Amino acid sequence: HPGRQRVLLPAAQGGDEGLRHRNLGWDEHVQREHHARAFNPGRWQIITAGGTAIGMLDIEHRPDEIYLARVEIHPDHQGHGIGTRLVSALLDEARQNGKALVLDVLAVNHHAQALYQQLGMTEVARHGDGNIKITMRSARPHR
Repeated sequence: HPGRQRVLLPAAQGGDEGLRHRNLGWDEHVQREHHARAFNPGRWQIITAGGTAIGMLDIEHRPDEIYLARVEIHPDHQGHGIGTRLVSALLDEARQNGKALVLDVLAVNHHAQALYQQLGMTEVARHGDGNIKITMRSARPHR
């Protein structure tokens, strides 16, 4: 409804779970299940600079591709080429192994899309509610 604002009420403040779900699309059970499925500490790698944790990577090695499930860099460390070096290294690894690098990026993240395109990746699909995510893929080298 235009002009209507929705506010997230933390459970500790007595927010009604049903009301939160109807108004915000938030379902605590669904969120916890998603986290349990997505959280894979065996794959997650911490990115450090000068001994300080500044981000994380989640990389899945699949038979025909390397899937970059997540890359996050703390805002204080963005814009210094760290993401470029990380993705470039993954592209090199994929090429050396005859694979493609594949990732999903939010459609609103134009900066990341531009970086991935600059590194030679192309959009191959859109998915999610309202096509919120873009799947990008590098060219798979010929063996």
